[in-house]
Amino acid sequence: MNLDALQLLQSFLLIFGLIGLNSLLVAGDFALIQLNFGRFDPKESDRPELPWAVTSLLEDINQSSNVIRLGINLATVGLGFALVRPLYGLAELMVWPMASTLSVLAALVVAVLIHFLLGELVPRALALSDPCSAARVSAIPIHLIRVFLRPLVRMLGPMTKMLFRALRIEAELETNLVDVELQVRSILRGGGDVSPIMGMIIKNTINLRKRVVQDILLPRNRIQYFDVTDSNIINIDVARKTGHTRFPLCEGDLDKCIGLIHIKDIFRYRGDWHEVDLRKFKRDILRFSLDDPLDTVLQKLLRQRLHMALVQDEFGGTVGVVTLEDVLEELVGEIQDEFDREETQIKPMAEGDFLVDGLAPIHDVADVLGVEIDNVEVSTFGGYITSELGRMPKENMRMRLGRLDIRITAVDEKRVRSARVRVVAEET
Repeated sequence: MNLDALQLLQSFLLIFGLIGLNSLLVAGDFALIQLNFGRFDPKESDRPELPWAVTSLLEDINQSSNVIRLGINLATVGLGFALVRPLYGLAELMVWPMASTLSVLAALVVAVLIHFLLGELVPRALALSDPCSAARVSAIPIHLIRVFLRPLVRMLGPMTKMLFRALRIEAELETNLVDVELQVRSILRGGGDVSPIMGMIIKNTINLRKRVVQDILLPRNRIQYFDVTDSNIINIDVARKTGHTRFPLCEGDLDKCIGLIHIKDIFRYRGDWHEVDLRKFKRDILRFSLDDPLDTVLQKLLRQRLHMALVQDEFGGTVGVVTLEDVLEELVGEIQDEFDREETQIKPMAEGDFLVDGLAPIHDVADVLGVEIDNVEVSTFGGYITSELGRMPKENMRMRLGRLDIRITAVDEKRVRSARVRVVAEET
């Protein structure tokens, strides 16, 4: 075998080696995605026990995924360089210039198709059909590549931050590349019958982690509660007028909440409830801060089978309550029963104006009006106006806040009840 033939053989071995490495990395990447997702799915609890090489990759899934994707990119770039020698040799064998060009293009297309089929589609399908086997086969090579590429991955972190800062890009660099959001988006892109309601719920689920308690709480001045210093007749009258079933139980005011009263517990009491101490019926009540994520709130309420919780500020004072229904409405939309009265808090008016209720959640106002409202200290539109103005506005007062031209239409002694709002063009 002459030297040219030997070099050509080496090139082909290198090409197929890089395609094989790419296949292992792609299979490992998708296998880890499946296994990581299965760890949080009770239906997947019957999977066979995985070896240490696989479980260690799952424990540090974010770094493992970074190394795998960097390795895939390096294998792809290496494959491009490996194709240069055989393509150049093929071009030299051609006598006519046109034949040479067509041959090189044809060879390049064939190489890309082989790489796409053997290096992408096939390993992806195998990993999704049997992730355990794919993870076992690819785990050791991934560990070896991880040892060599770890310094490069660590070096790329600060460089990426500097690049994003220079380009003024806000990005979560520590985002888990195989988290649930990525998996859901991949499933949606893959097709399938997804109804409009399913699409809405999926999008709301992804966005739920961006919401905090402050976005949906019922403010303190709208909370009806039972007071142990009042008679039971007064407290039951509060329940009769409001129609609610759950009430915080307090000693004087909301800052001294000692538990939660469910009205059914009182109705089921066989004795004389007029004289009984309400402390006898109190249940435990959860407490959250203004900045607690809604996914955490939902998890705790479901785990402890509770429907209402207090919201406190950093000093321990009660600023509102949050209910399970409020959190679920962030996922499925407005929930109303036969006793609820539909209230539109943001009403379109003539000439493009909006009549906005002072208690409208500030994130709903921003979404409907298509503007950005940067104020993390308040949760309602009325609170936003008062906070920005620094005092309680007067009726018919006009002001400009960002892109919002606001005219106060109703106030009382405690809050802004409503305002007429127009969105103006963004200033240059």
